[in-house]
Amino acid sequence: MLSFAAFGLETLLPGGSGTSVAEVNGEEITPFALQEAITQQKRQLVSVLGDDIDPAMLDDDRLQPRALQSLIQRALLLQKSTALNLVASEAQVGKSITSIEAFQFNGKFSPDAYKSVLAGAGYTPERFRRAQAEDIVLTQLQTAISETEFATQAELAATANLIAEERDVRYLVIPESGLVSDGDLSDAALQNYYQQNEATFFNPEQVVVDYILLDPADFAVSVDESVVEEQYEAVKDEYEVAEQARVSHILLIQEGDESDAAYGQRVVEAAERIGRA
Repeated sequence: MLSFAAFGLETLLPGGSGTSVAEVNGEEITPFALQEAITQQKRQLVSVLGDDIDPAMLDDDRLQPRALQSLIQRALLLQKSTALNLVASEAQVGKSITSIEAFQFNGKFSPDAYKSVLAGAGYTPERFRRAQAEDIVLTQLQTAISETEFATQAELAATANLIAEERDVRYLVIPESGLVSDGDLSDAALQNYYQQNEATFFNPEQVVVDYILLDPADFAVSVDESVVEEQYEAVKDEYEVAEQARVSHILLIQEGDESDAAYGQRVVEAAERIGRA
């Protein structure tokens, strides 16, 4: 992990004079660059989380500190790369761009796809090439550091202590002959020993039980009878049901040409059928 403080962060100017949000060794970070970094972080979050993303994660105020920190770190690394005369050749930049799958069509680099994708992302070709060149230089710097063999002072001290370390050791040599029994170890002898000492090979039966102890006294609630009566009087109307009667009737209409006797007979027959039902 690089120590960015070693390169020298001169001033951090939130807001600043209106033309920069931070200054790193005299190099200004503009509000536009900060907003662009925030937008890039939003795109990355959306591409990873998709429709499941929490809108709060895309809040500018939430993303701004991390975006600004990334710009400061990038500026410091680029300044160190410049001091070390690290550069990216045109061939390296071109190879890096043409190898990006988003710019390819049918497995080959497509200038049209290149321009279209950049336009959608808000980049110009010149600006994107410059960003790619910076990325290549940063990769060179990180590779140079990570693949360089060096030891810190703490590692050197630990190694020296380990080499110069002395220990007093005591040990006991037990000859194998002292561990070998001269007795009979046949199957019959083992079976006989087991039968004579069978009890020592058994453990008492054990049961592991999980239980919950419920005491009615812990749940009982003392209620004053007068309070119960008052509550009942307050809500008793909700439990009272008005008396209701359900009546069913059958209406037999006497036809105009039907005699009273015939009508009466029909009523009697209907009553009998109802009685049998």
